[in-house]
Amino acid sequence: MGPVDIFAGPEARPLNAVMRSIAQIAARDGVTKQAVSKNVRHLLDRGLYIERSARGDVGGVDVVSYDRLRGRKPVETARASTFASFVPMTAVAAAVRDVEDAAITVIDRLPSRAKELAAAAAANGDHGVRELLEKIASDLRADLGHAWRALAGKGLALAAAGSIATDIAPVKSES
Repeated sequence: MGPVDIFAGPEARPLNAVMRSIAQIAARDGVTKQAVSKNVRHLLDRGLYIERSARGDVGGVDVVSYDRLRGRKPVETARASTFASFVPMTAVAAAVRDVEDAAITVIDRLPSRAKELAAAAAANGDHGVRELLEKIASDLRADLGHAWRALAGKGLALAAAGSIATDIAPVKSES
């Protein structure tokens, strides 16, 4: 079972929430986990957003609101964080265009299946057309999946090579 959302106040998870564990925040700030836990308990009444695990423990803390409530400016939070990675919007826009182009290329092949559809209609009527359309839909999903996985692989390779500049260090895993 995944994390259960718990929030202080009437609002759900903030749109700009960046969730981190207490251990990650402690490591980032150079303090103990107990110190961070104490801060979290005190800040809950002031609107700190947290997520609880299925066991009821604090599973994640929104570091944006944690830092804001502690008087740290958002820019300082972003620059000091060693846990988040931000990709420039130009790279995101280029990726969206690549995904769009891949989808258009796959969809534009649909008219080439017209003779198959006509033959299915002549041989088996509506039922034949329906079966062929199901197969075509399956083929489209597979083709889109292959195209998008190839784009994802290209993006990961560019990021690994440092070709996509990020503003902040990449996400670190907890050991």
